[in-house]
Amino acid sequence: MDSEKTKCEVHNLPLKKGKASISYGLPIIDKILMEAERKLFPNSKEAVWGGCTAGPLDRRAEVLFCSECRKAEKRWRKKNGRVLQKIKDLKL
Repeated sequence: MDSEKTKCEVHNLPLKKGKASISYGLPIIDKILMEAERKLFPNSKEAVWGGCTAGPLDRRAEVLFCSECRKAEKRWRKKNGRVLQKIKDLKL
């Protein structure tokens, strides 16, 4: 957990302690999503990457998050989810 950061740089709200799902394996990098995350919801932290690992795996991690970033991410995904899927389908 990044303990030095205390405020969201987009929404200027204090970050809250919470839990996030941990995803393991090789991530598929989506440049459109990464750019939106950087600009619109950098502190959503709904999920975090656990890397490529073997052995017992944790399912949840403690994170600092911004509740407005989480709302913004949900709105963005609802609006752009179909577009992202069409782009992924074209790459196959």
